[in-house]
Amino acid sequence: MVFSIAYALKSISRRKQKNLITAIAIALGVALFIGTQAATQGIYDTVTKINLDEQGHIDISIFQPNSINGMFTSNVSQTIQDAIDGGNIVLIEIESISNRITYRSSVYASATGVFEKNVGIRAINPADKEFGDFFDTLDGSKIDLSNKLADNNTIISNTLRDEMNLDVGDKIKISIPNGLGNATTIALKVSSIYDDAADRGKVGAGPPGTNRVSQLYINLGIAQNLQAPIYQDYVTDIQITVKDVNRDLDNFDIEAKTFPGKTKVQAVLDELEILLDPLYDDLLIFSERIIIVDNSFENLAGLGSVMTLFAIMLNAVALLLIINVQSMAVDDRKNQTAILRALGTNTRTVFSIFLIEATIIGVIGAILGLALGFGIGIWILSILSDVFEV
Repeated sequence: MVFSIAYALKSISRRKQKNLITAIAIALGVALFIGTQAATQGIYDTVTKINLDEQGHIDISIFQPNSINGMFTSNVSQTIQDAIDGGNIVLIEIESISNRITYRSSVYASATGVFEKNVGIRAINPADKEFGDFFDTLDGSKIDLSNKLADNNTIISNTLRDEMNLDVGDKIKISIPNGLGNATTIALKVSSIYDDAADRGKVGAGPPGTNRVSQLYINLGIAQNLQAPIYQDYVTDIQITVKDVNRDLDNFDIEAKTFPGKTKVQAVLDELEILLDPLYDDLLIFSERIIIVDNSFENLAGLGSVMTLFAIMLNAVALLLIINVQSMAVDDRKNQTAILRALGTNTRTVFSIFLIEATIIGVIGAILGLALGFGIGIWILSILSDVFEV
């Protein structure tokens, strides 16, 4: 065995160029496989966390998308509250219920003359405290909604400010749907500008699936007062938070499809369906948080398969290169093999020499590949972090 190892090491040193090619082929194969797997996992985590991030503090949503105007009576939230007050042991875990009117509208800035279409509008109750806070872009302080959304005031995102060249104190005009297919135009004063990359500002202001940053918030009471009399108590959606749910993205186990508090959210969701389905037709009750966690891998399965197939093909090419180089090495050394056999070296020893030589080259290539693959993985993930800002 000592002879086989010594002879293999000497053979490696004599054939530096060919052995280096083999080691590089192995390194590239390993590195590319690790890199593609890291990229796939990175994309899974990135897309999932971006989608989760947009949910803000919301655990459960209620819509009625099949209605003519997308609106339904806020009696739904009162029904839930009555069940909580009645001691429902599951719904008592609800922390907050928020009635909202969510839609898209054009915005006209009187001060600058800029007209912006398709802006996300959300009418909220300033008293709702469980859905995250808004932070002023000027000093980073928390915005007092009871003050900043009083009367005909509005708070806008820094994104909308930049798009429309607005500032605090400027006047804008928006249209509020009255529930009958028409809209009422109202003038608002910009009372504050919030950071749309912080906390509550991340919760999209558009309808479900739009995934747009919140841009403009107004007082729910103002919006409801401008609706037709028969719709003055109507909303487009209700958002619910559940007690003791950890919403920190670092606590989501994407592969296990779970997060702290998921079981409690699911229990409340099931109980809401039991309570509301018999009373209100066509309500859509769901937890986007649970849907995202449960479906992330399935939604990206095609991409993962393509990336894995790509890695396998790369490794197949590398393997063929390695086999070709090793076959050439064996063929080129027929004379050496013949001399060893003539000197009395048995077949097993000759085989062990080639095996040890290939193992050493393979280990060196694998170590280089692991280091290179780690670097490629870090590079890919850093690119994803920059692109998606996570």
